[in-house]
Amino acid sequence: MPTNGLHQVLKIQFGLVNDTGRYLTAESFGFKVNASAPSLKRKQTWVLEPDPGQGTAVLLRSSHLGRYLSAEEDGRVACEAEQPGRDCRFLVLPQPDGRWVLQSEPHGRFFGGTEDQLSCFATAVSPAELWSANTMFEMEWRGRRVALKASNGRYVCMKKNGQLAAISDFAGAPPRLAWTGKVAGGAAQQTLSPPGKDEEFTLKLINRPILVLRGLDGFVCHHRGSNQLDTNRSVYDVFHLSFSDGAYQIRGRDGGFWYTGSHGSVCSD
Repeated sequence: MPTNGLHQVLKIQFGLVNDTGRYLTAESFGFKVNASAPSLKRKQTWVLEPDPGQGTAVLLRSSHLGRYLSAEEDGRVACEAEQPGRDCRFLVLPQPDGRWVLQSEPHGRFFGGTEDQLSCFATAVSPAELWSANTMFEMEWRGRRVALKASNGRYVCMKKNGQLAAISDFAGAPPRLAWTGKVAGGAAQQTLSPPGKDEEFTLKLINRPILVLRGLDGFVCHHRGSNQLDTNRSVYDVFHLSFSDGAYQIRGRDGGFWYTGSHGSVCSD
């Protein structure tokens, strides 16, 4: 994890999902941990905290218990520590597919397992030591806008006072009936009012708008002597992002925009 100014105050709530799709769970009885839960609830919510020593290690605190995950030298894991000690320090090692590996900083072993057979004793990374971070929000794309669905099944919306809250059952206001007039025989005609925009947001990158892309076989780079882009190069091109009304345009190294060529190829002049 970075050690910049953000790291000093970083505290993120999330769930950890193992390779079998089960969540890391902190139990009250015996302060044991397992990976048996199929969904994210209170016992499966963890808080990522920076190490007070300002190093690269992080701490994992159970939001449910208020205690810290620890790994002993023999690989035994528990969530019992009320104050973080040496055995509570972990390194987060991001993997190419976006998943995490958790490594005990003092002992150098990797944390993983299934069901109630969790340990931090592996000397090499296998699928059992890979974890996905679930930040408790699902992102739904709605044209050039996004809606955020929280773990309680409701959408994040902006209240009239400017605060954000996950309290809406719909992305946009629920359909409402509006009286628009009368038809023959005196029967009233009903139409639906348009949905609101309180639950729709624009996703925008606010840091450096540059992009380097790597696929399974290599970096994305111009094909030599051509305007087509390849995904199997050992060197990379740096691309630039231009934002406009909820969408991004990608510029190549000479300022030309990405576009789709014949047969689905991607080009940049």
